[in-house]
Amino acid sequence: MTKFTTRVLVATVFCTSLVVVAPVVASARGTNPPSPVQLFRAQLRLYNHERVVIDQTFHAAVVSARQTEVAQLRLAKTPAQKSLVRSDYREAVITAATTRANALNALGAAPTLASFEHPTTTTFPLTSGH
Repeated sequence: MTKFTTRVLVATVFCTSLVVVAPVVASARGTNPPSPVQLFRAQLRLYNHERVVIDQTFHAAVVSARQTEVAQLRLAKTPAQKSLVRSDYREAVITAATTRANALNALGAAPTLASFEHPTTTTFPLTSGH
């Protein structure tokens, strides 16, 4: 009975190790470097994500400034106080726009896909004298 249990245990361990190790070995073999198109798409995804984050930050700053303006306008009694609140709002929007512009400048231009030739492309020189 102990021989049978040992055999079952060994077979289970063997099968489990195959299940765990086989995908690791398979993925280690044959990894190709990414193509220029794949690199471009990855760079473009990252660039677009950064643009979205910059735009969301700008939008959040404007919304927050607007909420502050509305709350302060409710408390303001005189026209001078209301004018000061509106001035603060405009200043906050200008600051947010400047921060957004600086972030976009720091981000730079969108990546471009450089023209490339496929490795299997064959070109023949054109000669006029046949």
